[in-house]
Formats: sequence, C-alpha cells, structure tokens
Amino acid sequence: MFIMSDDDYSQTYWPKLSQLIDLLFTQSEEAERSAISYEEMYSCVYKCVCSARGPQLKEDLMSAVQAHVCSMGQRALEKQHSPKDYIEVCLRAFLTFNQAASTLFAVFQYMNRVMLATSGEDSLMAMFKSIFVHQFVSPHLHKLIGEISVRVTA
Repeated sequence: MFIMSDDDYSQTYWPKLSQLIDLLFTQSEEAERSAISYEEMYSCVYKCVCSARGPQLKEDLMSAVQAHVCSMGQRALEKQHSPKDYIEVCLRAFLTFNQAASTLFAVFQYMNRVMLATSGEDSLMAMFKSIFVHQFVSPHLHKLIGEISVRVTA
C-alpha cells in the first residue's frame, strides 16, 4: 500500500490537482489550451484515495470549485450595468463551468466510484451542479431572465 504523508499531499499531489482546477476555470476559449496529462491527474487522485486522503481531497476539491464559481458570480455582478455584457458573462460562466465540471468528473472518477458511490453520497457531478446552482444560478437567474426577456421583446 502507498503511504502518503501530510507533506506529500499538501506539497505534491494537491498542488497538481489544484493547478488543474484553476486552469479549467480560468483558461479562456481564445487562449491556447495547455496540455493536461489526464493520466498524471487521475494517478494523483488514485494515490490520494488509496492512501486514505479521499475525504480531505473531496473537501479540497469542493472548496476549490466553490471558490471558482463564486468568482464567476462576482464577474457577472461587475457586468450587470451592461445587459449585453451581463448576458455574455453569464453564458461564458455556464459554458466554462460545464466544461470544467465534465473534465473534473473524469479526472476524479476513481474517487467518485470508490468513495461516493459505495457510501450512497451524491455523485461528484451532482455536487458540482449543486454548487453552481446555489452559488451562481440562484443569485443571477431573475436578473438574467429579465435581461433576456427585454432583449427578446425589443
């Protein structure tokens, strides 16, 4: 069995996964896609789960996703004075979130299968979507529908 120290987790494995999360949520569509080694990231998750770091990994993952979704919400609030910009920022946030969540679900699939599915917890994708709904959709839905309605009827 692989034994992972606190330092291994906090200085080697989590930083790699955190960097992936940051990249997925911040890289724009126009920017050239950085190479991401799916195998290396999946291996990090596998090693963390196998060495009993799964609960900490899950907590760190959810905190990182929530921080990025909150940041998306802030960017949308900054653009709410311009209906066109607001709608575009919200659409970009939706697309970015869906792409990031799909990639993260694939990378963290081992954790999802071994830890969550066997314990009866929601899947990672359900958790990601819940964060997005509560942190982004709920605060912006009413205004966004209003802005879209004005544009459609105009």
